[in-house]
Amino acid sequence: MEPSSLDFRPDDELLWFFHNKKTEISCINQPHIFLNQLRDYDLVQEDVYKKVNRMKSQQQRERMLYQILDRLETDQPNRIRTFWKCVFKPHILQRYPELSSLKDSLMEGQYEPSLGLPPEHRQSVLCGGALGTVLTQPAL
Repeated sequence: MEPSSLDFRPDDELLWFFHNKKTEISCINQPHIFLNQLRDYDLVQEDVYKKVNRMKSQQQRERMLYQILDRLETDQPNRIRTFWKCVFKPHILQRYPELSSLKDSLMEGQYEPSLGLPPEHRQSVLCGGALGTVLTQPAL
């Protein structure tokens, strides 16, 4: 994937896609390499990383991975573009084919926009340091 491929997608679209795919992402099998990648990009805290790696149960790891992703969305929405760039690296896509299908879906625009509204009816806003989305009604 070209480093600039995601540059054609607005931040609010990347954030919306992330929001809607957290559960799917959290279900990846053997997430150790995935978590290494997130740690390398400073997207997961070291103590949380170690805690997940100590977990024996797949169900516990999935739950914790979802919490990591949820925290990223809530606390660092401005890092979502970095998240997608780091998980769309060839070695990660090769290891986790399910992420490859997410990449294809995102790049080809094969998903429903937020609340059924197309991207032109969504605008990113920054309020008090938090990134959000304002939805506008389409003209009737």
